[in-house]
Amino acid sequence: MSFENAQGISFTFDGKKYTATQIAVTRERAEFDVSTTDLGSGSLRRFRKGKIKDTSIKVDWIGATFPPTKVTAAFSIAGTDIGATDGAGKPAICTGLSITGNAGDLIRGTATFKISND
Repeated sequence: MSFENAQGISFTFDGKKYTATQIAVTRERAEFDVSTTDLGSGSLRRFRKGKIKDTSIKVDWIGATFPPTKVTAAFSIAGTDIGATDGAGKPAICTGLSITGNAGDLIRGTATFKISND
C-alpha cells in the first residue's frame, strides 16, 4: 500500500507524531435524574446536565510505530481545515488499539483516545 499524503492530518501522542487517515470526535455530557419520589402518579422524570464531560477521539492512522496504551500523555491534532482541536495539549489515554500490517509495509491501525477534561 502506498499513499502520497494524508491531506495534512496528523496527531501527536506521548511526544510522537502519527499520520492520520481519518478522525472522529465524540463529545458527551453526563445527565442526572433529579426527579423526586413524591411527584405523584403520571409525573415526568426530570434530567439536568451534569458537569462531567467525556471526549473520545477515534483515529485511523498509518506509520512505522503505534501509540502506547500504558501511558497518560499530551494529545493534539493538527491538520488542514479539519476543525478538530479537541484535546489540544490535554492529557489523554489510549483506551483501544487495533493494528494490522503486511511484510515490508507500514503499520495501519485504529486507536481510541479518552481526553481528560479536568
